Amino acid sequence: MAGVIDILTNQTPELAPYSIDNISGDLTGWDKTKTWIQVSREGGLRVWPKISKPRIDIDVYAPTSNECADIMDIVEASIFRAQYQYRGWGIRLHRVIEEVGPVEAYDKHEESPRYFCSLRLTTTPDFESMP
Repeated sequence: MAGVIDILTNQTPELAPYSIDNISGDLTGWDKTKTWIQVSREGGLRVWPKISKPRIDIDVYAPTSNECADIMDIVEASIFRAQYQYRGWGIRLHRVIEEVGPVEAYDKHEESPRYFCSLRLTTTPDFESMP
């Protein structure tokens, strides 16, 4: 999860024009006027320390549906671009597979645009890159 947040925060200059309020693992402080990317680990097959295949869910919240869709496209492209290259937070990213999405979903309570996707990441330990 920290690796994906790192990729989106530090290796995705394409997000700069969108004034993202936060990229985090939760929605603490979010309201429907903010542009937010939530990254969460929802499970995965673990054979650690040899290999891990976590499923990472990504939710993008934005004031408009078009902006939300554009951000989601950039997010997915950036994570796929990092495939085979990313080393950080104690992992090396070997493979990215899309399991779901991007799918448009509306929060019934807040009535704000949201897109989500699920990616399966294959990672191995990279002790040299641990923070």
